[in-house]
Amino acid sequence: MASACLVGVNCRYNGSSKISAPLLEKFLGGEVIPFCPELLAGLGVPRTAMQMEGGQGFAVLDGTATVKTVTGEDRTAEMVRGASMAADMAGAVKPETIYLKTGSPSCGWGMHKGKEVVGVTAALLARAGHTIKAVE
Repeated sequence: MASACLVGVNCRYNGSSKISAPLLEKFLGGEVIPFCPELLAGLGVPRTAMQMEGGQGFAVLDGTATVKTVTGEDRTAEMVRGASMAADMAGAVKPETIYLKTGSPSCGWGMHKGKEVVGVTAALLARAGHTIKAVE
């Protein structure tokens, strides 16, 4: 499985993608299934950019942090719902590795611009025991 934006799906908040040539090749070869937690949750494209407040993805899952748009709208419920749907998908597919886009409040995993980011979906997938690889 891979963040859909990494295989060319224009599903990022601004309607763009962040293609990873190696992952695109794996996708075209039938080796990865793309997914976008924000789209699974019903958030459209384009959408207002979001950020985590009060902590990272694990804290959002624990109810001690939130995800809000840059204009202040609370999108925590949608982000948790999308993460849950992605985790259900991973549970059914049982991928060897899940490739996630760095920096995202949903898929973020690892270092991004000098700061560690763990998104809501990444946190839930990690808690479920999945192997995650960050892709810039």
